Amino acid sequence: MTGLFGLIKLFDTNPGLIINHKGIYDNSSALGGQLIKWNDIVSYDLSHVNRSSFLQIFVKNPKEYIDNANWFKRLWMLLNKKFYGTPLCVSPNFIKGDLIDLAKAIRNQSNKYSAQQRTAIKNKSF
Repeated sequence: MTGLFGLIKLFDTNPGLIINHKGIYDNSSALGGQLIKWNDIVSYDLSHVNRSSFLQIFVKNPKEYIDNANWFKRLWMLLNKKFYGTPLCVSPNFIKGDLIDLAKAIRNQSNKYSAQQRTAIKNKSF
């Protein structure tokens, strides 16, 4: 099954991850992409299991992400949630760069988003 996913991603020309002002668009697996919004992200962590590394993204509402997935992706997300505590796990296999650089890029963009949110709240008139 993993080989089939690898074959599918081999011909996929879309970026594995897009990190922007909206959040993280994860297209790193053959299961299809989804946007993980900054305001949903609680934390993230680099994890290592056996000889594999991946990025775990913890969100406020994991059930919402699971419910919005197709049946096959939902199954994988439920397994991720059971074994790793979050349905959102990013593998570096189909992205350029390493996980440490990825985590730094996410931290930088997340900090920008947080600063913008604080400014927006501060500038709101009540």
